[in-house]
Amino acid sequence: MLAALEASSEGDPKIGRVVSTSKALEAFRHLTGDRTTPDEELVALLADAAVASSCSVIFDHREGDLNGRATKAD
Repeated sequence: MLAALEASSEGDPKIGRVVSTSKALEAFRHLTGDRTTPDEELVALLADAAVASSCSVIFDHREGDLNGRATKAD
C-alpha cells in the first residue's frame, strides 16, 4: 500500500505531498497484480493510508476507467 502511494505521490517536501487516487490505484494493481478487489474498496484503503501518511488526496478515479480518465459518452 505504501509503495503504491510513494510511486503515485507528487509534491514538494516543504508544502506536502498529493496523491491521485487514479495513479495510486494503477500503481497498487501493477505492484500487487490484484485485479479482483473492487476499485471502490482499494480507493478507500489508499485514501486512508494517504491521509495517515499526511498526504492530501485527489479523488480522480472513475469507475471502470483504468487510468482515471473519463470515458467519452456516446
